[in-house]
Amino acid sequence: MWDKLQEVFDFLALPYYRQGSLTEDDDIPESYYTFWNTSTTDLSHYDNEPHRIEWTWQVWSFTDNAEDIYGIMDNLINAAVTAGFIAVGKGKDTATVSPAVYGREITLKYIEEL
Repeated sequence: MWDKLQEVFDFLALPYYRQGSLTEDDDIPESYYTFWNTSTTDLSHYDNEPHRIEWTWQVWSFTDNAEDIYGIMDNLINAAVTAGFIAVGKGKDTATVSPAVYGREITLKYIEEL
C-alpha cells in the first residue's frame, strides 16, 4: 500500500521522508513531508483470510514559511482524497524542533480490498 501514498507525495513534488529517518547531518529542505504507517487492521474475513484491510498513516508537513503551512497540508489532503484515501479531519498543529519551523499533522486511512 506504500505505493499509493508514494504516488501522492510524488504528485505534490515536495521531498518526503520516513518519520525519524533524517539525521543531524542531513540538509533539511525548506518544506517537506514525513510519514509513518501506524497500523494495518483487518476489516473483514472470509474462510479465515482477510478481505479488507484498513491502512492508517500519520503524515506531517513542515516548512519554514508560516504563510505556507496550511496550504501545504491542504494540498496533501486534496491529493490524498483524490487518490482514494480518507483524510481524518483537516489536520492539526504539531511540535517542531525549532521555533523557525512550522508543522501540521494528519491521519490518512486507505481501505484495501484484497
